[in-house]
Amino acid sequence: MPRPKIRVFLDTSVLLQYLRGKRELEKLFTPEIEEKVEFVVNGIVLQEVLLSGLVRKAPKKMDLVMEHVTVDRASLLSPVIRKHLDEFRARRAHVNDLMIFDGTRQCDRLLTYDERRQELGQIVEVESETPEELFEELQLAS
Repeated sequence: MPRPKIRVFLDTSVLLQYLRGKRELEKLFTPEIEEKVEFVVNGIVLQEVLLSGLVRKAPKKMDLVMEHVTVDRASLLSPVIRKHLDEFRARRAHVNDLMIFDGTRQCDRLLTYDERRQELGQIVEVESETPEELFEELQLAS
């Protein structure tokens, strides 16, 4: 029986680095990764990426992203996130952070370079790592 895929929420910071041409991230959308990982984003991540303007500079890369991700359309602010709302406010989290963490609730981890989101993820117990850590875990480090 094949091992189930790891559900990984792709944060804006990772997609922006990919669109900027960070060479290591080209591994994200390869058959070796696709065998083991299902990538998820939500509308907020897509909005942040589109507002960055990088999609116009790398439309083929964005097309590749969209071929390999599932767009989560879950409702905003699940009970898990609402439970921690005061802690998020105390840390002055942006509403986009809340919506992104809501999108991670059905994933195994959050893939991000954003240290602030890594810290906030601890509140809702979302395991987070960088793409390089994921590659190492999947034994795809080069």
